[in-house]
Amino acid sequence: IRGKANLSDVAPTIYGISNRVNSMLFDVKPGFIKQYLAKHPGYENLINYKIKTNKGKRSIELEFKGEKTRVVKLPESSKFDGKQETTQEMVNNNVSKKEKTLRKENADFHWNRLIETMEVSKELADGKTYGNVELAMLHSGLLGSMKTSLRSAALLKYLPINPTTKLLKDSKGKIWEYEHGIPAKNMSLILIDHFYRGNKVDLQKLKESYSVGIIHRDFNKNIGEVFQERMQFTYRIGDIPPKSYL
Repeated sequence: IRGKANLSDVAPTIYGISNRVNSMLFDVKPGFIKQYLAKHPGYENLINYKIKTNKGKRSIELEFKGEKTRVVKLPESSKFDGKQETTQEMVNNNVSKKEKTLRKENADFHWNRLIETMEVSKELADGKTYGNVELAMLHSGLLGSMKTSLRSAALLKYLPINPTTKLLKDSKGKIWEYEHGIPAKNMSLILIDHFYRGNKVDLQKLKESYSVGIIHRDFNKNIGEVFQERMQFTYRIGDIPPKSYL
């Protein structure tokens, strides 16, 4: 359920009805439950779920047909699921030690979820059950929003030092960008190469270098003229994001 965004943007809606302009597979809860969650052993009679917060503690309440409701406690770090945005604490460079720890735990969860998805998809895409079309749809889905594990796996590491302004917005809009050091499209291509084409990379080095920085929109615009959706010409697995800016 925490990884629902990984599947929400995979293909045109088949199950359920959505009022979204770009309706997608599993975009609505009934389809997600019936055609995905209920396919898992032990969850065949699942009919509904709710994510609840009580006194800061989060949990998932699972409702089954003819069975007792089950409650699954969520770690505190789950509150950062899909939170890909700049906060005042980031711009002020005073993110608490606790928040950094929770964000690290959250990024680790989504990295593991991402790698698990890659491993399973490789097994399923045998040319009989699924093939290249389905793999392309999967990666299109992972790139479909800021909430997927592909983007959530990047850890916040770089914050402004002595910024010219600490405002989050002005009349032109947001001033600071929550910028992934390795663009998501590049990450997708690297993972495709590693898992599906046999061109292996050091996944641990890739994980450690996959990070986020809070950068000024003007700086982002200037760098984006050349490196908006690609890495620097000399990029090697394990290079840290600031190398793109030198």
